[in-house]
Amino acid sequence: MPSTETFSVAPIHDLIARYLNGGVWVDPFCRDSVFKKRCAMTNDINPKFAGTHNMDAMDFLKSLPAGSVDGVLFDPPFSPRQVKEAYQGFGPSDTSRRFYSDRKREAARVLKMGGIAIVCGWNSLGLGAKNGMRIEEI
Repeated sequence: MPSTETFSVAPIHDLIARYLNGGVWVDPFCRDSVFKKRCAMTNDINPKFAGTHNMDAMDFLKSLPAGSVDGVLFDPPFSPRQVKEAYQGFGPSDTSRRFYSDRKREAARVLKMGGIAIVCGWNSLGLGAKNGMRIEEI
């Protein structure tokens, strides 16, 4: 990976910028995202990363009403190394499939019908067909 800050990688940055054009967007794993100011609500469990919220991503997503946002930026740490570097001492160190599936389900729940999720990861499958989503662009 050319950068630990995914959204600063030029092709990823440009893709997000094309979609992030109005509406209510949230980022449950914001870290030092270059898009923080363009999202209505941002979250990171580590208080070092100043989001509008500093809580577990699952709790953050559960606090939002169903169908309340136009878009979700979903870029959690996917490896045990990333979790340790960014979140040691701040919460769960789980990188299991279930951990991410639960959070993807909540992200899908908060999206409005026709909403957009931009999902980053090693093998991104979006938020999943099981959650009523379809992949539009990779």
